[in-house]
Amino acid sequence: MKIAVIGAGIYGSTIALTLAENGFEVDLIEKEDDILKVSNPISLRAHAGYFYARSPETMLSCKENSTLFQQMYPGGVVDGATHYYAIAKHGSKITGKEFLAALDTYELPYKKISESLLNKELIDECIVVDEYSYDPDELRIEVKRKLAMSTVKLLLNTDASEAAFAQYDLKIIAGYASNNDIARTITGQPIEEYEYRFCEKVVVRLPEIFHKKNFVVLDGPFFQIDPFGSNGDIFALSSFVHSVHSRHEGNYFDIDEEKRGLVGKGVVKNPSLTNARQIIESIKKFIPEIEMAEIIGSLYAIKPLIPRESTDARPVVTKKVREDVLVIFSGKVAGSIKAAEECLAYAKKLV
Repeated sequence: MKIAVIGAGIYGSTIALTLAENGFEVDLIEKEDDILKVSNPISLRAHAGYFYARSPETMLSCKENSTLFQQMYPGGVVDGATHYYAIAKHGSKITGKEFLAALDTYELPYKKISESLLNKELIDECIVVDEYSYDPDELRIEVKRKLAMSTVKLLLNTDASEAAFAQYDLKIIAGYASNNDIARTITGQPIEEYEYRFCEKVVVRLPEIFHKKNFVVLDGPFFQIDPFGSNGDIFALSSFVHSVHSRHEGNYFDIDEEKRGLVGKGVVKNPSLTNARQIIESIKKFIPEIEMAEIIGSLYAIKPLIPRESTDARPVVTKKVREDVLVIFSGKVAGSIKAAEECLAYAKKLV
């Protein structure tokens, strides 16, 4: 049985490795010149469930997959940092009491703490949790090493439209924002209507007082401060409000050439389009010392979401489009483990 996995992001790569380890012949097809290139830097936290207290299903999925992801890709993990989660007193969709009750119910460990960098007047609850981030460059190296040691045939610079899909018994689409484009090539039509977001994370250098500290403040319009790489002084900042430059719903993402030219380029210095100052200012009311941030550049990506009501749910969706076509969708890095297991189970049924 021969399988094509289209898209060599973390999902496609993990699926390909899992299938190959179980004896399947796998071609991993990627239109870019490298793996984990386009969407990899936009999510730097391997969520263990704390972020999704309003969705029990997502909490439990993240809790399980986070551990499995760390076991599969230990070389990409940035560990040893202190991870803070805080609930704002005002504007949050969940209270501190409700947040802690959800963590207790689903046995996510935490420790209540007071952190001097946070403006206590605006914080309802603050905890330290057992979570980790990953270094996008080191993760790419780790995945490449595993692919090189496997039987997976990696085809870079290969557009899906150029592949001879008739030779494959199973096609697995794991193209994230490009899922519908790939599906149209294979099946003649798009699969799903998404809400597409053009997103920015600003990359900064922070002073010593921030080193080994990661922050998430859940405030409805939340923000995150995540390490970027393993150096300790470089961080990626994001804001629910200001990181999203534009959004639209449809079968395909529609952005102008200026935005398209920023996607998948790594850290862009002095970008022509940026909300860096707005992102920093939105964090400043909670963490005043963030004003000392030295801006290095910004990361950009197209982030698709399944249109839905306001909820924390972020399911891993494995959709059978045809007997020989699966489409994989989710934005959570560690969810790639679950997706790989579901693809393996389906492939075994076809044998």
